[in-house]
Amino acid sequence: MKVSAAKVILSEEDILSIVQDYLKIEGLHIENISIQDMLIINGSYKRKINTAFQVKIGLGNVRDNIINLKIFDLKIYKLKMLKSVKNIAVKKILEDFSPYGINVDGDNVNVDLNLAIKLIPYFNLKLTRMEILPKALEIEAENIKYEKEKKFPHIKKKKSPFILGGYHRFREKILHRVPSKYEKIIEYGMLVPDIITLFWRLLRDKRVKLKVKIMLTALTAYLASPIDILPDFIPFVGKIDDISVAFFALNIVIDEIPEKIIMDNWPGEENIILITKEAVEYITKILEGKNISKILKQIRNIFRSRPVSNCEN
Repeated sequence: MKVSAAKVILSEEDILSIVQDYLKIEGLHIENISIQDMLIINGSYKRKINTAFQVKIGLGNVRDNIINLKIFDLKIYKLKMLKSVKNIAVKKILEDFSPYGINVDGDNVNVDLNLAIKLIPYFNLKLTRMEILPKALEIEAENIKYEKEKKFPHIKKKKSPFILGGYHRFREKILHRVPSKYEKIIEYGMLVPDIITLFWRLLRDKRVKLKVKIMLTALTAYLASPIDILPDFIPFVGKIDDISVAFFALNIVIDEIPEKIIMDNWPGEENIILITKEAVEYITKILEGKNISKILKQIRNIFRSRPVSNCEN
């Protein structure tokens, strides 16, 4: 069956039903879609840890079957994220779907329907126009074809959450090439995946204060997609900055949270509080004052976040 052109109006309920019935992406669950002056989507995405989110999306133009969108706001666990952190998080969440035409540039998202149409069962079409109406979307399309036997791809989530597996591969690759002076810091680096897991668990712990959860949100996003600030400081060790930031930041977090809560959420068997104190002392000794200042400045930048009004602890 083929239809040359059509115009349809989809309500919030229509769109949610279509998404829940047909968009089968492992780990992704959309709970609610509301349409005001933009689309507001509430849901969760699970890799290793279930992450609740809310995203506000503005519609741009449609050209050559490409939809241009803009991410205006992103909240994780009801915490508003800095623009830089938001861009990192959006990129990480959507990178799995790049083979299907979903590409991210900062807070702009382009959806190439020539590829993304693979995610829509039974139909192929060319989108020509989208407009936001009160609690609805008006959509115009042409060259609509119904294909009963159209195959629907299954997107599998990656085995390793974020970049955690990268730290283990990193260790195997360079440990034997690192000067003996820095071997211990590589061993500390092997705890970074567990530290990220600790931060995620603390975010979900109701005993943790809101101001600390804001810090944890920014820290987790940073460590999930590290930005090197000391790329050439130690030969072969491009992630020395991430390890240092992780432990210096954790040291600050430990001062804000009772020891029992930290240990209740720590996924390892080690005493992470004692290890953190040792790691900070060790890193301070081997890094020059200038580099320590860079690390502390980076942590201050990460912590520059404000709570959303009416956030719940």
